[in-house]
Amino acid sequence: SDVCSSDLTEVRVDRGDTLWSIADRFMTEEYTSRRAYVREIQQINNLGCELQYGKRILVPYYSEEVK
Repeated sequence: SDVCSSDLTEVRVDRGDTLWSIADRFMTEEYTSRRAYVREIQQINNLGCELQYGKRILVPYYSEEVK
C-alpha cells in the first residue's frame, strides 16, 4: 500500500501573496483545516503573519511517493 509522506517544497513569495493564498495553492486533503496548515507553514519558516515579497519559504505538502 502507498504511504503518503509529507515533503517540503520551496515557494517564492509573489506580490500580493498571503499565507492563506499559498495555503490554498498547496494544501491537500490530508490537512483537515487551513488554519492548522497555515500554522505549520509559520512554524517551519519561523514566520509571523506577514510575508515578505521575494522571500523563499518552505511549504509542506503530501506526495504519493513511497520513501
